[in-house]
Amino acid sequence: MMSLSGIQYYFQHNRIKLLYLFCSLFLLVLLLERVLIVFSYHGQIAGIDNNFSYPVMRLLKSLDIYPDPENYPFAVNPYAPVFFYISWCVCKLFGIQASDGIQIFFVTRGLCLLFDLATTYVLYRIMHKKLSVSAPLAFATAVFFLFQVSYWSYTMNRSDSLILFWFSLIVSFFISYLNKSSVKFLFIIALLCNLAVFTKQNALIFPVAIGTVLLYYKKWNHLTVLILFQACLLGLSLLLFTRLYPDGHFLAHLVRALNNKIDFRWFYVEIFKRLTSSYIIIPLAAGIFIAIRHILQRKKDDMTAISLIAVIQTAWSLAIALKWGSHVGYLHESFFCLFIIIAVCAEKKMVLSKINITYPLLFILTFIFANTALQLYFYNINDQKEEKKAYQEQQQVANMVLKELPPEKYVFSYTDFYHDFFKVLLQDKVVLPNIDAVDCCTLPDGNFNYTRLWEGFKTGKIEFIIYHKDSVFTFYQGADLTKYKYYQTIGNYSIYKHFD
Repeated sequence: MMSLSGIQYYFQHNRIKLLYLFCSLFLLVLLLERVLIVFSYHGQIAGIDNNFSYPVMRLLKSLDIYPDPENYPFAVNPYAPVFFYISWCVCKLFGIQASDGIQIFFVTRGLCLLFDLATTYVLYRIMHKKLSVSAPLAFATAVFFLFQVSYWSYTMNRSDSLILFWFSLIVSFFISYLNKSSVKFLFIIALLCNLAVFTKQNALIFPVAIGTVLLYYKKWNHLTVLILFQACLLGLSLLLFTRLYPDGHFLAHLVRALNNKIDFRWFYVEIFKRLTSSYIIIPLAAGIFIAIRHILQRKKDDMTAISLIAVIQTAWSLAIALKWGSHVGYLHESFFCLFIIIAVCAEKKMVLSKINITYPLLFILTFIFANTALQLYFYNINDQKEEKKAYQEQQQVANMVLKELPPEKYVFSYTDFYHDFFKVLLQDKVVLPNIDAVDCCTLPDGNFNYTRLWEGFKTGKIEFIIYHKDSVFTFYQGADLTKYKYYQTIGNYSIYKHFD
């Protein structure tokens, strides 16, 4: 048996190998869990992710993903289109059709996993190759970052994963530009910013942040070039999509639908409390402190650029998070920069004071690993038999309803719309597929006119209503449901039919 001194000697001389071993183990377990989540029958991973599979289904049926929000099926899609078109292409590649239901979810979740892994790799490359962070520290930081975004879960089946990937490439190419001052990098950055904006609208801050750094560095000519590149690309893309979706529907979905109210109570509960009650507040506060201190030193180096981007991005993310319906995932891009700043700072401190942070890193990563692994398992992977059974029941309900439904009629599903698959299984026949956006914002805030919807309940244009069998059949937002009578029950779902 090895003596205590022998164990100490082994740990002392193999600490880097141990760090790699632990981080690799953590990464493998996380990847296993993420793959299991991709093929999970859980309908809700985070952030009402079935909203991101519904537009892909519509594309597979050759339908608009931005239809008239004031007419059937009253769809509200407040998300930009790039993620949906990439998902549609992959579905076509694998022969997946609109009627394939859960397989659409498998594709969108799988793509999100690939984007997250690509982002993690870019983060590692930036730290190690561009900013000279040692490989062990860069690897540990990248793994920590992947654990964090997985813990929040907002990149598991949402376009947040793709916008984060675009952002990582923007930061990487911008560092290359600062070192080489080549205009070609500005064109690539403008192109990536354009892709990001048409992936998720909050990316409008990306070119602003890059432009602010150029302004700070007094690169007037290159700032002008970036503005011209960006204006042309945004203008051409906007022209393309407004031609694809005429009658103002494209902007109605992406602008008017997002005109929801500022809610300080929501911000306190969903943003402030989640941050302050979690360990993540430590890198957030530490990263911002280091970034501001570096900016005040007035150096014109890579770290100043990343610090400026981090501060601007964080301020923007917290500002838009004041709106109802926001989530902590808005801070993904901020944490990408802050993790870089902290890693660079830690590297310098270690070199100057010869501090060995291997063991603190192992301790932190072990805690994060255990917490994240358990959370992901219990919330998204556990009880798959029950989840699959629920999905199969929803399939039976959808098949029965679609079989009996006249071509000109529709269905209203008022079940657990955050978690169920009806908005995809019922295809283009479900009204209010994005009922969460309607309930929270577009209906109470008066963004759209729902007169035709109320008439549909009254006249029978909406033929069936699906309820959970344990729910009390009452009313929806004051709609007249007096002509709907119980029709039949399948599994846990009761179906009501309109009778004149």
